[in-house]
Amino acid sequence: MVTKHTGPTDAASLEIVPLLSGYMSEAKQAREGGLNPRDRKWEENLELYWNRHDHSGKAAWQAAENLPEIPAFVDRFAAALKEALVSGPSGFYTVHDPAASEGDVTGAIKRMTDVWLSTCGRNQTGTCLGFPSVFEEQVKLGAIMMCSSAVVWKNEGAYGRVAIETVDPRHVWLDPTYRNLYRIRRIELDKHELRKMAEQTDKRGNHIYNLEAIDLLVTHVALESQRQREEMTGHGGDVSSTRQPILLDEYIATVISPSGEVLADNALMVVANEQFLIRGPEKNPFWHGKDWLVAAPLVHTPLSVYGRSYMEDFGSIARTFNNLTNLILDAVQVSSLKAFVAVPSMLADPGQLADGITPNKIFHLEDGFRAEDFLKAIDLG
Repeated sequence: MVTKHTGPTDAASLEIVPLLSGYMSEAKQAREGGLNPRDRKWEENLELYWNRHDHSGKAAWQAAENLPEIPAFVDRFAAALKEALVSGPSGFYTVHDPAASEGDVTGAIKRMTDVWLSTCGRNQTGTCLGFPSVFEEQVKLGAIMMCSSAVVWKNEGAYGRVAIETVDPRHVWLDPTYRNLYRIRRIELDKHELRKMAEQTDKRGNHIYNLEAIDLLVTHVALESQRQREEMTGHGGDVSSTRQPILLDEYIATVISPSGEVLADNALMVVANEQFLIRGPEKNPFWHGKDWLVAAPLVHTPLSVYGRSYMEDFGSIARTFNNLTNLILDAVQVSSLKAFVAVPSMLADPGQLADGITPNKIFHLEDGFRAEDFLKAIDLG
């Protein structure tokens, strides 16, 4: 059952948005503090992969080396799986139709699918990438956090293409109870992109998004932007940036009221800025009736929908190894270089000590003082 709404202030919308917000809160709390907290671990993994270590508490003379253990392991792991994917003589998949005796249809389907997969990815400059490159990127993402991608249609080129786009797992939330009551994906876009979305229509020419709700959202964003300008300038002047990011929370969910009534069954809903229902509830628009977001961990574990990351175990070991290496370098420096005790008043010019003690340096002592009384070395290690 799907409840059809007629405007942004109808009863269904007013009741559904708080329930969806409850789903979001439940999912966030479960991932941040459940049996297997993920958010903090994912952040730690990202810091290790980008080889960022905190050396802020060290003295200037202490070693601050970053060993590339984690990125090397993760990159080699992803490259090895990519090589295994493409090493087969007929590719990494086959098409089989039990009803086709000659195999002509399956061969045509295989060739057509190969063409779609050859352009399913894009790099940062817009160059086409085949599925093996997309697969390698997903494996790296799964090694650090969790594999996550969205399959979408792009109106690019003469005929368009199927695109597999990487999605940040930190912006995807799943039902922690394993009952798959909902899935949430968060998207950030600029205001002009929202206006383009408002122009989208279905095959019958009906608007996909709720125009009244979008108008309310745009008005709210404009008022919020004006308030921020007034707070920053004191008189409503301009600010340095005109970008106004908008958060869209996309739900595939079964919405249940507090009384147990099903308000929407396996429906699509989009909530903007956590308060405006700008789309849905509507039936899943895809013919397969399933989710177009693919999210799965590389390592499945009991009682956790997010599983574990591949680098989770050796990540802490790599951090310890990095710290130990810096400690060894500090110990070598301390044991090989000495500290000195000097009596500046014995010098003809005490300023001779301003640059420290270096090889071949000559100190001029006052008459009557012995050199061995002026300076002594101290072993530190």
